[in-house]
Amino acid sequence: MKRILPIMLGATLGLLSATSAFAIERGGAMTFARYDDSTVIDPVYADRNPDLWMVNGLYETLLRNGANGSIVPGLAETHEVSADGKTITLALRTGLKFSDGSDLTGADVVFSLDRARNADLGPWAGLLGAVDKVTADGNKITVSLKNPDPTIISILATFNTGIMPKAAFEKAAGATDQEKARAFFAAGPVTSGPFVMKSHVQGSSMSFERNPNYWRQGEDGKPLPYLDRVEFLVIPDDATRILNFRPAKSMRPSSFPSPASANSAPIRT
Repeated sequence: MKRILPIMLGATLGLLSATSAFAIERGGAMTFARYDDSTVIDPVYADRNPDLWMVNGLYETLLRNGANGSIVPGLAETHEVSADGKTITLALRTGLKFSDGSDLTGADVVFSLDRARNADLGPWAGLLGAVDKVTADGNKITVSLKNPDPTIISILATFNTGIMPKAAFEKAAGATDQEKARAFFAAGPVTSGPFVMKSHVQGSSMSFERNPNYWRQGEDGKPLPYLDRVEFLVIPDDATRILNFRPAKSMRPSSFPSPASANSAPIRT
């Protein structure tokens, strides 16, 4: 079966792996039409909407954005800020794994946050400008700040701090971080989020499938996400994309957020 959700893609992937507003239904696929394709889906380098929208589907953060602006546990089950506001201590969950079955460790967290705060790499490094160093001791992660930063907890729940696999990334071809990022993405990246990328035809389509090693559980006590697959089609023309939109007969509009914009329309295939 295929389910169609009339919401913007920025919220869609989160909804697919979050609490359902109605009776839980597992399996199936959603097809989503996009106005442009992604060039690379990397938490550090993503700076275009077509890429930003996809990052949260592939990469998990230490903390997560909860209801009403709250910050809730993510890959880190606890976090604590020191009295002087200059040290954040987080405890990783036990048994975390990447999509390829390899362990997600403190070394991966240090690697990912060091990339995220490297001013020579992506455009979001300034968000972590207060960070002096990141260290790991087993499952304990310590983020030391140069000065107190009231935004740092929110930043640890932001897409640019998504956790990537150090070993797999470093094995990717390329002499620079940018080259490795492109090669890593092109080969079908190892992920920490609810989905993995199974195929990509540049300028045409992309397919995400559920990550069998994702840590979060749904309301039914089984691993998220609820969907098995998300198919993305690239349809640049707004009118053509909207004309392809067909609500599923079983949809319950009152259970969903507002309709999709002209830039992103779920369609029936």
